[in-house]
This record gives sequence, C-alpha cells and structure tokens, in this order.
Amino acid sequence: MQILFKNNNFINIMNPEKKAKLLREEINKANKLYYVDNSPSMSDQEWDKKFQELIAIEKEFPETKTTDSPTQRVGASPAKGFNEHKHLLPMLSLGNAFNEIQIRDWYERVLKLLEIENLDMVCELKIDGLAVSIFYENGVLTKAATRGNGVIGEEVTENVKTIRSIPLTLNGNYPEKFEIRGEVFLPLSKFKKLNAKREKKGLESYVNPRNSASGSLRQLDSNVTSKRPLDMFFYSLGYTNENSNFSSHWESLNMMKNWGCKINDLSKKVNSLEEIFGIIKNIEKIRSDLDYAIDGLVIKVDSLHYQNILGHVGREPRWAIAYKFPAEKQETILRKININVGRTGAITPWADLEPVVIDGVTISKATLHNREEIIRKDLREGDRVIVQRAGDVIPQVVKISKNNIRNNSSKSFIFPRKCPSCDSNLINDEQNAITRCIDHSCPDQIIRTIEHFASKVAMNIEGFGKKIIEEFYKSKIIHNITDIYDIKNKKDQILDLSNMGEKKFTNLVNSINNSYHQPLEKLIFGLGILGVGSEASEWLARKFKSIENLINATEDELLKIDGIGEIVAQSIIKYFLIDENKILLEQLISIGINPVYVEQEIEINNVFYDKNFVITGKFESFSRLELENKIKYLGGKITSSVSKNTNFLIAGESPGSKLKNAQKLSINIVDENEILSMLEIEEK
Repeated sequence: MQILFKNNNFINIMNPEKKAKLLREEINKANKLYYVDNSPSMSDQEWDKKFQELIAIEKEFPETKTTDSPTQRVGASPAKGFNEHKHLLPMLSLGNAFNEIQIRDWYERVLKLLEIENLDMVCELKIDGLAVSIFYENGVLTKAATRGNGVIGEEVTENVKTIRSIPLTLNGNYPEKFEIRGEVFLPLSKFKKLNAKREKKGLESYVNPRNSASGSLRQLDSNVTSKRPLDMFFYSLGYTNENSNFSSHWESLNMMKNWGCKINDLSKKVNSLEEIFGIIKNIEKIRSDLDYAIDGLVIKVDSLHYQNILGHVGREPRWAIAYKFPAEKQETILRKININVGRTGAITPWADLEPVVIDGVTISKATLHNREEIIRKDLREGDRVIVQRAGDVIPQVVKISKNNIRNNSSKSFIFPRKCPSCDSNLINDEQNAITRCIDHSCPDQIIRTIEHFASKVAMNIEGFGKKIIEEFYKSKIIHNITDIYDIKNKKDQILDLSNMGEKKFTNLVNSINNSYHQPLEKLIFGLGILGVGSEASEWLARKFKSIENLINATEDELLKIDGIGEIVAQSIIKYFLIDENKILLEQLISIGINPVYVEQEIEINNVFYDKNFVITGKFESFSRLELENKIKYLGGKITSSVSKNTNFLIAGESPGSKLKNAQKLSINIVDENEILSMLEIEEK
C-alpha cells in the first residue's frame, strides 16, 4: 500500500493509476452533467474534494497524469505566440439574407440546382461568438484552432482545453481522427459579472460579449483564459479520416450530442419555408431571454449528399445561408437628460433610461448626439421612447414612442448655457453643430484628456481607467498628464485609496514605465489635438520625425501632408500656441518622453503602398485596430470616410452607409477573405 500525504492528511492508494482513472471519470461525468446537460449531479464541495485529490495523486505520481485529465483545464505556461494551423477543410463564410424574399430566393436556387421540388433543412441559432475547430484522435482532444481567414487559423489548444463545456474525451463510438466545429461565446450573465468586477477594479468595461470571448480565447497565457467563463456550442463536423456513417447533418448533430458535445437545443429540422419563417418569429420573441448573444439564424440543407452536390462559390457554401436579424428596438422611459463634457470641451447630451434588454445586453444609457437632435425629436424627460442598438454601435434613442402620453408637467429640455463641470460660459460651434466649453482648466476636460492619453490606442497605460483617474484627480494625486509619471513617488497616498492594493500599484507603475517606449505617433495621438486621429498622428510622425519639429511646424508644411486639411492644420497650430500645452510638452520632454520616428522599410511596389483605405463593419479574423496597423505597416493610409480619393473599401459584417457610398463612386470593395489574401501575399 502506498500512502500519499497532503496538507497533513493522508490518502490510502492501493493503485494510484486506477484511483486517478476513477477520479477522472467521475469529474468528467460531473462536468458534462453540469456544463453540457445543465443537470448537476455533485455538490461544489464534493467536486472540489475529488479535484484536489486528483491533483495530489498526479503530483505525487506523474505517470498517472494524462492529456485528457480535467486538471489540464487550469492552463499552461504562457505561449510565445500562436502557431498557424492550416484547416484540412476550409471553414467557409456564410452568405446573408435580411428578409423573407431573400430566403425564398436562396431556397428556390437550391431546388433548381438539385432539380427537386422540396427538401429537409436544419435551422440553428447564429451565435455571436468565435468560430473554432477542434480535433479528436481516438476520442481525446488533441488540437484546436480559430477560424482565422477560413484557410489558416491560430492554434489555441491549451486555451480551448480550459473551457469546461468542451469534452477532453468523448463517449461512445467515433471516428479514429476527426474534427468538430463550433462557436465559443461568453454567456451574457457571466459577461455582466465580468464587467462588474472590472469596474470595481477601476478597469474599462468590455464592449460586448463577442469581443470579450475572442480576446479571452486568444490570450497567450492560457491561465488567463481559464479564469474567463467561456462556453461553446458545437454545430458541425469538419474533416474526418474515414467515410461518414451519416447521411444528414441532423444525424451528425444528434451523434455529437451522444459523444458528449454541447449542442444548442433550439436547433430544429424543418421541410418548408413556412416552418423557417415561424422559427424566425419565435426566436425574435425569445431572443432577449437567452443567456447568449445571437445575430441571426443559420439555415442549412440537411442532406450531406445534397451539400456535396451544391458545393460552394468562392468561400460561401451554396447549401447554407444566414438570416440576419434587423437591429433590435425596445420601448422604455427616458428618465433624465444628462450632459457630458468631453476632453475637447464638446458638450454631449445622453439619456438615462429605464433599463431595458436589447440583444441580450441591459441598456440604461443612450446617446442623444447634440442639442439639435433633442430639438428635432422633441425629446423630453419622462417620455416613452424607442431605443436601438445595432451591432457594436452605441445605443441611441430613435424616436418618441407612439404610446407616449405627456401630462401638464412635461417641459421641453433647455440646453445649459454654462459648463456643468466648471460653470464657464458655453460657446456654440454652429458649423459643426457642437456646443463647447473652452476653459482648459475645466476638471472634466482634464480627466478625459488624461484618460485619452493613457488609453490603449495612445500611450497604453494598462490599469489606468476612467474610475481610477477620476479618483486620483479628486484626491489631488494627479492634476495633469505629466503627474502620471510621478505616481511612483506617491505610493503611501495611493495605497490609502479604496481599490488600490500593493500588487495593483506595482502593475500600474510598471505599465507607466512601459509607456516611455511608445512610438512618436502614439504620443501625438495621446495629446488629444482636436481633429487629429490615429491616422493623422501617423502622417505627422512620419513627416516631422520628432515632437520638437511638430511644435515648430508651419501651416504650409502641415497642408503639404496628404490628408491634412486647413481646419486640422489650424487646429494643430492653435494647440501649440496655448501656454498650458507648451508647458505640458516641455515637462514630458524633460522626463524622457521624447520619441523619434523610425522610418520603416516598405516595399513601395506593394498593393497597399500610398493607397487610401476605408474600413467598415465587423471582422472575425482581426480587430479594426489590427487591420489598420497592418495596412499602415505596408505603407497604406487609413481614412474615416469614403471619397473619390478612396482606393479600397474593406467591408466586414454590418457595413452601413459607407458601403453604399463606395458602390456609388465605383470604389474597389474587398471583403474579409480578400483583404486577408492581399495581406498574405505581401507578407510572404
């Protein structure tokens, strides 16, 4: 008999390998019942006890540890970078339909191609997450990868192993080696809790569950991923090394469920368009009650034989289509009209709403744009209004509800004449329909300016979000941007604050120290010069090479830069004439923040060099910022609006009006797959 001591207790182990195997089976079964079947069989205390016992055995007897052990879900050492994974079968993109007519057109095309009169189909919810491919060999999870560009993705095996609804081992009979595909997502309830924790720590809230899921899965440190409550629905088989025994997609879904894979229970098999339209109406009714975000319905031909006959055009299968839901609108009460003071002094009204759930997200605030918008819509406090949230767009008040009833106390909103932050007189910028505070000592402007300077797209000072900045400013720890670099000398004062501990302080100081090494264009953008965005900052850095040269630039020199117009040029000149800004820059330079632009060697005959690109919509393979940086690296320019000078419009999902403008001007339009191919060619 072998005796294993653990925390001054001992465990009798007749056969460590047999005991470890039994514990793995019990824990894996409990995980499936809890995370997949939603039918818990074991208390948390009992699960923890078995899990700790397994950890102890595997530590004492390393030979008992297996790759499919539930202890492998806690994460591995940080990776240096993701390896590329070439999909054995391409992960295709779906064509979109936005109404019943387009669904009918697709259905009739399919029938015509197959020369049949009707066929079975499968309807599945279109989960708003991240597509992944998972390989199993002899029933054990061996590899996982993101969709990437549909042909090449990133290997994220260790991260995927941390997701408890994904089985590390399968049940029953399965092919020797095969692939299953699905969508990783962040449940809305968990997303809300995650943001609450971040807000409590003074960190910025995540924008939406989809981006959070994508960012969590693509962490180089899988220990970080293991702390994110990710989930997954499986939706199809991919590659298999032997002929499939299935004749239909519906059969394969049911078999995946038998193997222990989590399948969405709202998937339905149908054989008519009327059933599909009925499902769409039903899903639209219950959509707000779901604990995960969806943006549509996927309709697939059920017969695998028919799928093979239909094939695909480009990277879109003929045998499937995605119906996209229109932007969801909800009715609620406009409780109060508030005023926000931005970093440039712009006065922006926003609505405090009676909380309402839209696209699975609780909305309690919405933009009201400007004074003219409030007047045009005649919005008043207490009105019943229609609110809309489309994709990642900030919620907005669309109009007054037809159910709105006003009483005698209802009054038109009177826009303030004095700044709510500093009480100085406000100025109306009629040309840009903006009301502005021009007092540079305005507390709200200073706080927003510091927040902008520290943001990820500027000096990237992690852990220095809005709430901490406000607390530091109100506690007189910081008064301006340069005070950030004196934070390390105010440790005792900072540790007395409510949410700041030793570790958090150390991380913040390290992040501040790292900001010394940010490139010139990041510093220029971080200054928050009116009209100077990230792309203009890049042009200015490339032209003037240093902050001193930019300070001394003339209007004529600025106007020679392609993309800099008269208004922006004058804004830059005006910024450097203000005494407070001169002092700020002198102080930054004196403490060592004075980067010099380093010219990158660019192959001038590539397709991106000196071309103007506009980006619109959402992308699965990269963020907008990542795409912008790649294009800039290759010598391209990013502009915010479509014009006759635009060379390419890169259109993702939900592209909006920019796509229509590009079509009118006959601009080259490329989708996600095409831009990935262009980048791949230039990066070889």
